[in-house]
Amino acid sequence: MPAAHDGFIDTIADHLRSKTYSRREVETVVRFEIEHNLPQQIKEPYLYGLQGDNRGYADDIRNLVQQLLQKLEGAPAGTRNALLILASRTEPERWSLHDGDSPAAKVFKQKLLKGLTDLQRACDDILNDSNTIGDHHNRDRAKELCAYCALELIVGLNAGKPTSSSPNSPIRVISGALFKAIAPNRVMKRPDLRDKCVDAIARWRGMSDADRAAHIDRLWSNWEFTGMIARKSVSST
Repeated sequence: MPAAHDGFIDTIADHLRSKTYSRREVETVVRFEIEHNLPQQIKEPYLYGLQGDNRGYADDIRNLVQQLLQKLEGAPAGTRNALLILASRTEPERWSLHDGDSPAAKVFKQKLLKGLTDLQRACDDILNDSNTIGDHHNRDRAKELCAYCALELIVGLNAGKPTSSSPNSPIRVISGALFKAIAPNRVMKRPDLRDKCVDAIARWRGMSDADRAAHIDRLWSNWEFTGMIARKSVSST
């Protein structure tokens, strides 16, 4: 498998003209991104799910919460007391199976009702027409990751400032090679991830100097942790 990526690694190294690191060091980092980091990132679940899934489950959960509240309120008083008293045994307040006015049961009921009400409100927020929590099902996560990885390689290895104006700009060539390496079945010709590169650069430029520096530090903590490469001091990034 590593040999299958050699061509892509050569292409990327050709366009990563680092001012600080040798070609061998650059190739080592690129191989790590292609064979370990990017595949792992692609496997990770969406942080806030997909919008369609979110709405479907929120509707189901809201209905179930409403049914639970109605069921609990409609239960015979004795049954409701027994449930609340038994469920409150982990509360720090005084608990007694023989105390119908158990302080622990009252505290548990308050927490339960608040939790269920809060959960209902969260469902309502997701179901609101103006809500966009979660990712759109058409989002191409692999391309986004490749574009941002290309940017990180450029800034992390001190290979200049990323620009996307030309099809032959480093970030567009590198991101396309990364995508071909990790998603060979989806590519018929040289891919141009221009839009994703534009988004990645805009995101980078929108960060403060301190945030950019911290991001580069995190990159290097990962690269150095694996023992692949040692960070060298540079006058500017």
